[in-house]
Amino acid sequence: HQLNLKSVESNNIDTPEQSPSSSWNCDPSNYLVLLKSGTVEKYQKRRAQWRESDCPAIYNQFNITYRFMLGLPAHEEIDPKEHDQSKRASQEEVADMIRIHSEVVNYTDTEILSMKDVYNDFHLKTLRMFEWAVDRGMTGNTSMVVFHDDDFCLEPNVLQAACERVSSDTTKTSLYGGVYLWDVPVYDQQKHFDGSFAPYFSGNLYVLSSDLVRDIARDPA
Repeated sequence: HQLNLKSVESNNIDTPEQSPSSSWNCDPSNYLVLLKSGTVEKYQKRRAQWRESDCPAIYNQFNITYRFMLGLPAHEEIDPKEHDQSKRASQEEVADMIRIHSEVVNYTDTEILSMKDVYNDFHLKTLRMFEWAVDRGMTGNTSMVVFHDDDFCLEPNVLQAACERVSSDTTKTSLYGGVYLWDVPVYDQQKHFDGSFAPYFSGNLYVLSSDLVRDIARDPA
């Protein structure tokens, strides 16, 4: 997939843990890749297919760290008005957790976030992924964090070439890119409550430089 990259002015970005020159290290060995995945059986099958594909070998060839990011199984709607602190997991949720536990034991590429894996809360899961990246996933050498679905595969050479091309502008120290740019709103749900719209990249596959990931994890507003 081709990447449509945008560089970002960073005059107001505070990145004490990493200098601008370090954040522009485009070598793929400094990438962290987080794969968005789910807990029900169909997603487990997709993870198995991904592991059997060429993607893991490609990532390992470039020394790229990657993790599948899951929440906790959820088969029933959550009613925020109810007091369900003592509610037990359903049989389907228990079955999912048994499968996931076996998967985690057999593989070292899966992380479980402490939240229900509910599609309507995917924005919260995304923020948890950013927080996990900052707190546990990133190292001092991490330059780029890539987020993509579990049926996608990053082409490291494509990102590296695009990163090096954009980084030639020395006035830019942050990067945000992806495979598809929503530059105009198509759905009302894409607009802010006041009717405004901010262009953004599709969630299928997008990348941010590590300083932006830190900024978002600290202040998601």
